Amino acid sequence: MSLKKTRKRFLFILFLTCLHFPTLGQGFSYGTSSEEALIAYHQGWQRILDLGEWTLAEESFRNAVENDPDFLLGWSQVGRISNEPEERMEIYQMLEEKKDEAEGFERELLEVYLGSLKIIDYRDRGLGIKPEMVSEFRDKLFSTSQSFLQIYPEEIYIEAEYMEAIHGIYGAKATLDSMANRQIFDKSAFFKSYQALCFSELCQSKEAMLALDELSELLGTEDSPAFYYTKGRILYDQEKYSEAKKSINKCLELDQKHTLARRMETLLNDY
Repeated sequence: MSLKKTRKRFLFILFLTCLHFPTLGQGFSYGTSSEEALIAYHQGWQRILDLGEWTLAEESFRNAVENDPDFLLGWSQVGRISNEPEERMEIYQMLEEKKDEAEGFERELLEVYLGSLKIIDYRDRGLGIKPEMVSEFRDKLFSTSQSFLQIYPEEIYIEAEYMEAIHGIYGAKATLDSMANRQIFDKSAFFKSYQALCFSELCQSKEAMLALDELSELLGTEDSPAFYYTKGRILYDQEKYSEAKKSINKCLELDQKHTLARRMETLLNDY
Protein backbone atom coordinates (compact mmCIF):
# COMPACT_ATOMS: atom_id res chain seq x y z
CA MET A 1 0.00 0.00 0.00
CA SER A 2 1.36 3.46 -0.87
CA LEU A 3 2.27 5.97 1.84
CA LYS A 4 -0.57 8.21 0.65
CA LYS A 5 -3.16 5.42 0.94
CA THR A 6 -1.75 4.33 4.30
CA ARG A 7 -2.14 7.88 5.61
CA LYS A 8 -5.69 8.13 4.22
CA ARG A 9 -6.68 4.86 5.89
CA PHE A 10 -5.17 6.02 9.20
CA LEU A 11 -7.11 9.29 9.01
CA PHE A 12 -10.32 7.41 8.15
CA ILE A 13 -9.96 5.09 11.14
CA LEU A 14 -9.13 8.06 13.36
CA PHE A 15 -12.24 9.84 12.04
CA LEU A 16 -14.43 6.82 12.83
CA THR A 17 -12.95 6.54 16.29
CA CYS A 18 -13.61 10.16 17.12
CA LEU A 19 -17.09 10.10 15.60
CA HIS A 20 -18.49 6.86 16.97
CA PHE A 21 -16.92 6.30 20.37
CA PRO A 22 -18.77 8.78 22.57
CA THR A 23 -18.04 9.34 26.23
CA LEU A 24 -20.78 8.48 28.69
CA GLY A 25 -23.46 11.13 28.82
CA GLN A 26 -23.50 11.49 25.01
CA GLY A 27 -25.76 9.40 22.82
CA PHE A 28 -27.36 6.24 24.11
CA SER A 29 -25.76 4.13 26.85
CA TYR A 30 -27.05 0.79 25.49
CA GLY A 31 -27.61 -0.32 29.07
CA THR A 32 -24.04 -0.18 30.37
CA SER A 33 -22.51 2.23 32.87
CA SER A 34 -18.99 1.16 31.87
CA GLU A 35 -17.26 3.57 29.50
CA GLU A 36 -14.79 0.84 28.52
CA ALA A 37 -17.63 -1.55 27.67
CA LEU A 38 -19.44 1.10 25.62
CA ILE A 39 -16.30 1.98 23.66
CA ALA A 40 -15.65 -1.71 22.92
CA TYR A 41 -19.29 -2.14 21.84
CA HIS A 42 -19.08 0.73 19.35
CA GLN A 43 -15.72 -0.55 18.15
CA GLY A 44 -17.26 -3.95 17.46
CA TRP A 45 -19.92 -2.37 15.27
CA GLN A 46 -17.34 -0.28 13.43
CA ARG A 47 -15.19 -3.31 12.72
CA ILE A 48 -17.98 -5.55 11.46
CA LEU A 49 -20.02 -3.02 9.47
CA ASP A 50 -17.50 -0.48 8.18
CA LEU A 51 -14.40 -2.64 7.83
CA GLY A 52 -15.73 -6.18 7.49
CA GLU A 53 -13.36 -7.35 10.21
CA TRP A 54 -15.47 -10.02 11.87
CA THR A 55 -12.63 -11.55 13.88
CA LEU A 56 -11.69 -8.24 15.46
CA ALA A 57 -15.37 -7.35 15.91
CA GLU A 58 -15.86 -10.51 17.96
CA GLU A 59 -12.86 -9.57 20.11
CA SER A 60 -14.40 -6.14 20.71
CA PHE A 61 -17.83 -7.48 21.67
CA ARG A 62 -16.27 -10.02 24.02
CA ASN A 63 -14.15 -7.24 25.51
CA ALA A 64 -17.35 -5.25 26.09
CA VAL A 65 -18.92 -7.99 28.24
CA GLU A 66 -15.64 -8.64 30.04
CA ASN A 67 -15.70 -5.01 31.14
CA ASP A 68 -19.38 -5.27 32.11
CA PRO A 69 -20.70 -8.83 32.60
CA ASP A 70 -24.24 -7.41 33.01
CA PHE A 71 -24.15 -5.70 29.58
CA LEU A 72 -27.14 -7.44 27.98
CA LEU A 73 -26.90 -5.80 24.55
CA GLY A 74 -23.18 -6.57 24.54
CA TRP A 75 -23.98 -10.23 25.16
CA SER A 76 -26.52 -10.19 22.34
CA GLN A 77 -23.76 -9.25 19.87
CA VAL A 78 -21.44 -11.93 21.25
CA GLY A 79 -24.24 -14.43 20.60
CA ARG A 80 -24.90 -13.15 17.09
CA ILE A 81 -21.25 -13.36 16.04
CA SER A 82 -20.33 -16.59 17.84
CA ASN A 83 -19.73 -19.67 15.69
CA GLU A 84 -20.47 -21.98 18.63
CA PRO A 85 -24.13 -23.12 18.60
CA GLU A 86 -24.01 -24.20 22.25
CA GLU A 87 -22.62 -20.86 23.38
CA ARG A 88 -25.20 -19.00 21.29
CA MET A 89 -28.04 -20.98 22.85
CA GLU A 90 -26.70 -20.38 26.37
CA ILE A 91 -26.55 -16.64 25.65
CA TYR A 92 -30.05 -16.69 24.16
CA GLN A 93 -31.49 -18.43 27.21
CA MET A 94 -29.66 -16.10 29.59
CA LEU A 95 -30.97 -13.03 27.76
CA GLU A 96 -34.52 -14.38 27.71
CA GLU A 97 -34.32 -14.83 31.49
CA LYS A 98 -32.90 -11.35 32.09
CA LYS A 99 -34.70 -9.26 29.47
CA ASP A 100 -37.25 -8.01 32.02
CA GLU A 101 -34.36 -6.21 33.74
CA ALA A 102 -34.02 -3.94 30.70
CA GLU A 103 -36.22 -0.92 30.06
CA GLY A 104 -37.00 1.47 27.24
CA PHE A 105 -34.92 1.21 24.09
CA GLU A 106 -32.51 -1.20 25.75
CA ARG A 107 -35.41 -3.66 26.11
CA GLU A 108 -36.73 -3.00 22.61
CA LEU A 109 -33.31 -3.49 20.99
CA LEU A 110 -32.76 -6.61 23.06
CA GLU A 111 -36.00 -8.10 21.76
CA VAL A 112 -34.87 -7.35 18.20
CA TYR A 113 -31.54 -9.08 18.75
CA LEU A 114 -33.20 -12.07 20.41
CA GLY A 115 -35.21 -12.48 17.21
CA SER A 116 -31.99 -12.29 15.20
CA LEU A 117 -30.31 -14.87 17.46
CA LYS A 118 -33.20 -17.26 16.92
CA ILE A 119 -32.97 -16.95 13.12
CA ILE A 120 -29.16 -17.41 13.17
CA ASP A 121 -29.54 -20.50 15.34
CA TYR A 122 -32.19 -22.02 13.05
CA ARG A 123 -30.04 -21.36 9.96
CA ASP A 124 -26.88 -22.85 11.45
CA ARG A 125 -28.73 -25.97 12.64
CA GLY A 126 -30.42 -26.47 9.29
CA LEU A 127 -33.90 -25.96 10.71
CA GLY A 128 -36.70 -24.54 8.62
CA ILE A 129 -37.01 -20.76 9.01
CA LYS A 130 -40.66 -19.83 8.58
CA PRO A 131 -41.27 -16.65 6.51
CA GLU A 132 -43.27 -15.12 9.36
CA MET A 133 -40.24 -15.46 11.65
CA VAL A 134 -38.18 -13.31 9.27
CA SER A 135 -40.97 -10.80 8.60
CA GLU A 136 -41.66 -10.42 12.32
CA PHE A 137 -37.97 -9.75 12.95
CA ARG A 138 -37.76 -7.19 10.13
CA ASP A 139 -40.91 -5.39 11.22
CA LYS A 140 -39.63 -5.17 14.79
CA LEU A 141 -36.22 -3.96 13.62
CA PHE A 142 -37.84 -1.36 11.38
CA SER A 143 -40.20 0.07 14.00
CA THR A 144 -37.65 0.02 16.84
CA SER A 145 -34.90 1.60 14.74
CA GLN A 146 -37.22 4.26 13.38
CA SER A 147 -38.38 5.28 16.87
CA PHE A 148 -34.85 5.10 18.28
CA LEU A 149 -33.36 7.34 15.57
CA GLN A 150 -35.95 10.05 16.19
CA ILE A 151 -34.33 10.54 19.60
CA TYR A 152 -30.75 9.42 18.87
CA PRO A 153 -30.17 10.38 15.21
CA GLU A 154 -26.36 10.16 15.49
CA GLU A 155 -26.29 6.45 16.37
CA ILE A 156 -25.21 5.38 12.89
CA TYR A 157 -25.01 1.64 13.50
CA ILE A 158 -28.68 1.58 14.45
CA GLU A 159 -29.21 3.61 11.28
CA ALA A 160 -27.31 0.94 9.36
CA GLU A 161 -29.64 -1.77 10.66
CA TYR A 162 -32.59 0.49 9.86
CA MET A 163 -31.44 0.56 6.21
CA GLU A 164 -31.19 -3.23 6.26
CA ALA A 165 -34.76 -3.42 7.56
CA ILE A 166 -35.98 -1.08 4.80
CA HIS A 167 -34.16 -3.22 2.26
CA GLY A 168 -35.67 -6.43 3.57
CA ILE A 169 -39.21 -5.03 3.60
CA TYR A 170 -39.33 -2.59 0.68
CA GLY A 171 -36.37 -3.49 -1.55
CA ALA A 172 -33.22 -1.91 -2.96
CA LYS A 173 -34.83 1.12 -4.64
CA ALA A 174 -36.56 2.22 -1.45
CA THR A 175 -33.30 1.76 0.45
CA LEU A 176 -31.36 3.96 -1.98
CA ASP A 177 -34.09 6.61 -1.80
CA SER A 178 -34.04 6.50 1.99
CA MET A 179 -30.24 6.80 2.16
CA ALA A 180 -30.36 9.72 -0.30
CA ASN A 181 -33.07 11.49 1.72
CA ARG A 182 -31.07 11.00 4.91
CA GLN A 183 -27.83 12.09 3.15
CA ILE A 184 -25.81 9.26 4.64
CA PHE A 185 -23.92 7.78 1.67
CA ASP A 186 -20.61 9.16 2.94
CA LYS A 187 -21.41 8.93 6.63
CA SER A 188 -19.53 5.64 6.98
CA ALA A 189 -18.04 2.90 4.83
CA PHE A 190 -21.06 0.68 5.52
CA PHE A 191 -23.46 3.03 3.75
CA LYS A 192 -21.18 3.35 0.72
CA SER A 193 -20.90 -0.45 0.50
CA TYR A 194 -24.66 -0.83 0.89
CA GLN A 195 -25.24 1.76 -1.81
CA ALA A 196 -23.04 -0.27 -4.18
CA LEU A 197 -24.88 -3.49 -3.34
CA CYS A 198 -28.30 -1.91 -3.86
CA PHE A 199 -27.25 -0.50 -7.25
CA SER A 200 -25.95 -3.94 -8.18
CA GLU A 201 -29.20 -5.61 -7.15
CA LEU A 202 -31.05 -3.19 -9.44
CA CYS A 203 -28.69 -4.14 -12.32
CA GLN A 204 -27.18 -0.65 -12.34
CA SER A 205 -23.66 -1.98 -12.82
CA LYS A 206 -22.01 1.33 -13.71
CA GLU A 207 -23.35 3.02 -10.57
CA ALA A 208 -22.38 0.00 -8.46
CA MET A 209 -18.78 0.04 -9.66
CA LEU A 210 -18.56 3.80 -9.11
CA ALA A 211 -19.78 3.36 -5.53
CA LEU A 212 -17.20 0.56 -5.11
CA ASP A 213 -14.44 2.95 -6.19
CA GLU A 214 -15.76 5.51 -3.72
CA LEU A 215 -15.73 2.84 -1.01
CA SER A 216 -12.05 2.22 -1.74
CA GLU A 217 -11.35 5.94 -1.49
CA LEU A 218 -13.28 6.18 1.77
CA LEU A 219 -11.39 3.24 3.28
CA GLY A 220 -8.09 4.49 1.88
CA THR A 221 -7.31 1.00 0.55
CA GLU A 222 -8.65 -1.93 -1.44
CA ASP A 223 -6.91 -4.34 0.95
CA SER A 224 -9.97 -4.64 3.16
CA PRO A 225 -12.51 -7.44 3.77
CA ALA A 226 -15.32 -4.90 3.30
CA PHE A 227 -14.01 -3.91 -0.13
CA TYR A 228 -13.48 -7.45 -1.41
CA TYR A 229 -16.82 -8.70 -0.11
CA THR A 230 -18.67 -5.82 -1.79
CA LYS A 231 -16.75 -6.36 -5.02
CA GLY A 232 -17.46 -10.10 -4.94
CA ARG A 233 -21.19 -9.52 -4.53
CA ILE A 234 -21.24 -7.07 -7.45
CA LEU A 235 -19.31 -9.44 -9.72
CA TYR A 236 -21.68 -12.27 -8.77
CA ASP A 237 -24.67 -10.15 -9.79
CA GLN A 238 -22.90 -9.52 -13.11
CA GLU A 239 -22.50 -13.30 -13.52
CA LYS A 240 -18.71 -12.94 -13.52
CA TYR A 241 -18.40 -15.95 -11.27
CA SER A 242 -14.66 -16.62 -11.66
CA GLU A 243 -13.81 -13.03 -10.73
CA ALA A 244 -16.36 -13.09 -7.92
CA LYS A 245 -14.69 -16.17 -6.45
CA LYS A 246 -11.32 -14.40 -6.46
CA SER A 247 -12.74 -11.43 -4.57
CA ILE A 248 -14.56 -13.56 -2.02
CA ASN A 249 -11.46 -15.72 -1.52
CA LYS A 250 -9.42 -12.57 -0.96
CA CYS A 251 -11.96 -11.39 1.61
CA LEU A 252 -11.66 -14.70 3.45
CA GLU A 253 -7.85 -14.58 3.28
CA LEU A 254 -8.09 -11.30 5.18
CA ASP A 255 -10.73 -12.55 7.61
CA GLN A 256 -11.77 -16.19 7.75
CA LYS A 257 -14.62 -15.35 10.12
CA HIS A 258 -16.43 -13.13 7.59
CA THR A 259 -19.71 -15.03 7.74
CA LEU A 260 -21.35 -13.33 4.76
CA ALA A 261 -18.30 -14.09 2.60
CA ARG A 262 -18.40 -17.73 3.68
CA ARG A 263 -22.03 -17.92 2.58
CA MET A 264 -21.03 -16.41 -0.77
CA GLU A 265 -18.21 -18.94 -1.04
CA THR A 266 -20.73 -21.76 -0.64
CA LEU A 267 -23.04 -20.18 -3.20
CA LEU A 268 -20.18 -19.80 -5.71
CA ASN A 269 -19.27 -23.48 -5.41
CA ASP A 270 -22.15 -24.17 -7.80
CA TYR A 271 -20.42 -22.18 -10.59
